[in-house]
Amino acid sequence: MTKEYTFFMIKPEVIKNNKQDEIIEIIKENNFIISRLKQFKSNREQMEKHYNHLVNKPFFNELINYMTSGEIITGILYKENAINDWRTLMGTTNPELAEEGTIRNMFGYKIEDMIYNSVHGSDCLENFIEEVNNWYPYFIEFNKDKISGYNEESEDSNE
Repeated sequence: MTKEYTFFMIKPEVIKNNKQDEIIEIIKENNFIISRLKQFKSNREQMEKHYNHLVNKPFFNELINYMTSGEIITGILYKENAINDWRTLMGTTNPELAEEGTIRNMFGYKIEDMIYNSVHGSDCLENFIEEVNNWYPYFIEFNKDKISGYNEESEDSNE
């Protein structure tokens, strides 16, 4: 198995509740190498680009308002099977249904119809490339030879 990268985000409710260090420790305990870690308040344009695949959903504006309501943390994870291992560690989208011991089970919650699931992660190589190009524009350019399965066509197909 080859090592790979994945993008991750810690969402505003985690930072508002001062739980980000606990999540970062869990990530490290699961043998991920963390790079490009940054904490900041995102702007609406960048968050809309990140969630462009949900633009037609009825909750889109509420999601963008929430995601720009406070600081987030973004970063890149690296290890063997990083994408699948991170998705397993996160748990299912709905924290109420997330497996015990997953990050979303431990830190996420739901209020009425709004899900606060604490973290985000790329679900495949193509989305990793798209997300990293949004948040870390030069990362792909400088790491093409280290990204398992990356080729110029996979980047072009996301435009």
